[in-house]
Order: sequence, then structure tokens, then C-alpha cells
Amino acid sequence: MHRRTPLRILAPLAPLVALVLLAAGCGDSSGAETVRERPPIGPSNPPCIPGEIGQCYGGPEPLDEVGDCHLGTRECRNDRTWDTCRGWRRVDSVQCENDSPSLSRNPSGPATTTPTPSEPAPNTTAPPSLPHPVPSSSAPVDPPPSTAEPTDVPPSGPASSTEPAPTAPPTSAATEPQDPGPASPGTYRYTAVPVASFGESVTVDWHPDGSVAVVGRRSGAVHLVDGDTLEVTRLPLPETGATLIDRVRFDPFGRAWVMGTRDPGGTPSGFIHILEEDPDDGGWSWSTPPGVPAEQAFRNIRWDTHDGDGLLLSATRSSPWIFRLWSVDPETLTFTLRVASASGAGCQDVAPAPNEFGEPGYLVVCGINGGAAHHWTRVAGEFEVRSGLALGTTNLGNISSTDSHPDHDRTLVIGWSGRTVHRFIAGSFVTNPPAPSFSTRGISSVRFAPDGRRGLIVGRRTVSPPGGLVMEVLPCDGAGQNCPITEVLVPGFDAPPYNAGSNAHLHESAWRPGCDGGLIVGGESGLSLDRGFLIRFDLEGGRPCWPE
Repeated sequence: MHRRTPLRILAPLAPLVALVLLAAGCGDSSGAETVRERPPIGPSNPPCIPGEIGQCYGGPEPLDEVGDCHLGTRECRNDRTWDTCRGWRRVDSVQCENDSPSLSRNPSGPATTTPTPSEPAPNTTAPPSLPHPVPSSSAPVDPPPSTAEPTDVPPSGPASSTEPAPTAPPTSAATEPQDPGPASPGTYRYTAVPVASFGESVTVDWHPDGSVAVVGRRSGAVHLVDGDTLEVTRLPLPETGATLIDRVRFDPFGRAWVMGTRDPGGTPSGFIHILEEDPDDGGWSWSTPPGVPAEQAFRNIRWDTHDGDGLLLSATRSSPWIFRLWSVDPETLTFTLRVASASGAGCQDVAPAPNEFGEPGYLVVCGINGGAAHHWTRVAGEFEVRSGLALGTTNLGNISSTDSHPDHDRTLVIGWSGRTVHRFIAGSFVTNPPAPSFSTRGISSVRFAPDGRRGLIVGRRTVSPPGGLVMEVLPCDGAGQNCPITEVLVPGFDAPPYNAGSNAHLHESAWRPGCDGGLIVGGESGLSLDRGFLIRFDLEGGRPCWPE
């Protein structure tokens, strides 16, 4: 894989970690590059929401002397810091007609100043408050029959841009933003990526700058996928013995967190390893954060939280069923237990889900040996866990995957036993209209695109017609009563180059930041079979991820 050098095994991470990026195109007259440090996220540098568009100004005039027609726009990058201010005009260059100097009429983000149009905007914008949830529903499709349900599956993800982009997504550059209007059902192209000795794979995520993706094999290894060439490099985990990988997720610093369970046939113990690139030589290094809690399994970590910390889900693999949520400081890599609760079933995923007052909350879904959901949230300054009828219904079945829209105004939950797509909004499951059901389709997981305009549900191979199960989810209308779900199958899934058998699954999708495409992973395994799928998907007419 170009620009990559062999893996090196390092000692555990030091308590403080910083990622230094090279700012492309910022050289001086001598040709030297300007080095820009990606600022850590913390109280002094609050995060913005990736993909958010905010107004800004790059001139020297005080803000109270600047009219709306002088303002430019900037985009929140995938590391949750603001990009360069673009499109602004100096006060003395044009007169605003019928416009008093005001920065208060900005519906999409606060206005701030930048030193010059070519320099990055200072990250001084306060994080927007969580929006009040809006109800949603889905219109089910009704396709021909398939066969049995999937079982233990993986889950969710975070945000990028909404305007047209060039042929390959830049690290953080944004074009002049335009309102793309409401999304309409799309047409997708699928391309099988050839990989030697590629076993069943269950999870995938992209680096925040889109330069590389990491794919988690079901056991023992991950694969690095070059974002430009799709060249694949296999990396074994830094330990021997039986392991099951549950999740791969990048943090805001560009480190891939790989987690799951070791020795699943004996006494299980959870593991977390961090994979990161050395900025000096491009090599990739394994490390283990200090102080990893002693848990049976680690299921997922979310970085799209309201306070900039990671939220880690751990769970027991057998009765008594218990889940725990841990806060993870992205700078010091310290773990703090936030809540522990009996769960009634084995828990597998977590996603942001504000409550009815718009205060932060997180939905934990459980589908092993039963079905349950638990909402950890804050009300009047106090934290609590809500379950059962307090969430609006107990008729959920086995649920194992969830993801929230980047605006956090709706959370989707996949019920694999009932083959239903549950909607969790304003602290409760929506029961009217009922959750859409797909009785002939084995759905497994859901993931929104970073800009929130689309999402993909993937699952088990279909029989009639034979295809890889992919469904597109579009945002709800203003009343929350129409959230279209449309089948966009991978055609010819039972034929070369896939040769998918009846027990093949697509396990997870991931959208490449800054464009309308990405990767889907899956596979099938048995006594004498371990086959994996790595599939590139492209939205026709969307922002291209790769040159044609």
C-alpha cells in the first residue's frame, strides 16, 4: 500500500498523545511546508459537529461593523475543528443593501473571525446545543422471500459535508457550500475489491481525513485499506490466541481503536488495542492504552458525544447480564466508569440519543439471549437508566445494532429477530406508526453517512432475487412520518466475484468522509469455509470518492 511502511510494535501509549498534521498548500516562498497541529478537543477548545456549516469573517473589522453580505462560510472538519473561512468579502469592497451589521441571523452556525482567507479559522466556536428530537417513521419495502435471520452482528457511526466535492476527498478542504436540497432515493454501484486470504470481516471505519480505512476480521487480524488505491495490507493483532473482534472505530486524533474478546472458548476477557500511524515514517504501530478495565467484552466506542470524550460500552458475555459505560479521555486515554446496570440480555451497541428535554442521553441495545434496551440520560442534573415501558415499549425482540443521525434527533435500532427498524426519538421508541418490518429480509446493522443525508442498512444474502442485502435510509420529512427505506441490493451476489452462499452476510458499512461512497464488509464462515467480502459502493450522481 503506497505511503505505508511495515508495522512496528510499540510499548503502551504515553498518557498524553498529540497528532500533528501537515497543512497542504501552506508553504512559504522557500517551498517549506507549514506544520499545523490539530488542537486537542477539550474545555478550552470545544468541538463542532462534523459537516456543520457556519458563517465567518476574515477581515480586521470588528464584528459589529460587518454586514451579512460580507460573511463567508466554513465547514466543521471530521476532527471536529473548523476549516478555513471561505467566500468572505471585506467591508470596504461592497456595500450591503438593506442590511444592518449583524451576525445573529445565522441558522447554521455562529460567525467568527479568521486571520486571512488562506489561514485556518480559530476554533473558538461553542458547541451547538443538542437539537430537540423530531418524530420519524419509515416506509417499508415488500420484497420476495429470503431465509433465516442473522445472529450476533455489529453497528454505528459519525459526520462530514453536504456540498459537492472534487473527485477525491481532500483532508479538510471545503468548497463553497450550497444547499443540496432534500435527498431522494439513490442508485448505487458496487465493486468487489480483490483481497488475498481475506476471511469473514465484521466491522469497518474510515480515518477522519479519509486517507485509510481499517477493516476488522472476525478473528485475529485487521486490514488497512488505502483510501485512494484501495490497496489492502493485513496486520495481525499484537497477541496470540483466540480473539473475536467486535469493533473498529477511529478517534478524533486518527487512532483506530480495535476491541473485542480474547479466549472466547474459555474464560472471556475483553481487549482494546490502538493502531496509529507514525507521522514521521508512515508506519503503523500497535499499542494498548494503560488502565483498560477488566471486562469480559468491549462492544463499541462512540466519539460523537456532547463533551468530546469517548463513550465505551463493555458487557458480560453470559448471565448475569450487565453492561457498563465508560468515559474515555482522548488525550490522557484514561477510563472512568459512568454507569453499570443489569441488562437482561447481552448488550452489543450504543448510540447518542437525547431525551425528551433535549438533554444528552445514550441508548444501549441488547440482543444476545433475549432483547432489551436501556437509556442512560440526565434529567434535572441527575443521571438515570431507563428501561422497559419507560421507553415506550418492550416489544423489541432481539436488537443488536444502532446508529444515530449526526444531528442526534433520531436513533435507529435494528431488530434482527423481528426484522424491524425501530425509531428512538425524544427518549422513547416510536410506536405510532409502528416500526417498519421486513419479514423476508435478514437485516443486521445500520449506519448513517457523516453528513446525515443517507444511511445504509445491510444484512443477509437475499434469495429472490439473489443479492447482497443493502437498504438505503433517507431522512424523515418535517412531520417525521416518512423516512423512506429502499432496497439497493448488490446484484449477482451468488455469482463471481462474490460466490456468496446462503449463509453469507454483509455486516457493516462505512461512508468515506467528504464524498458519497465507501466500503461494505461481510463474509461467511463454517467448518471448512472462511470467506470475506470487501465491497466498494458509490452513489451515482453523488460526490465521487474515487476518480472514474
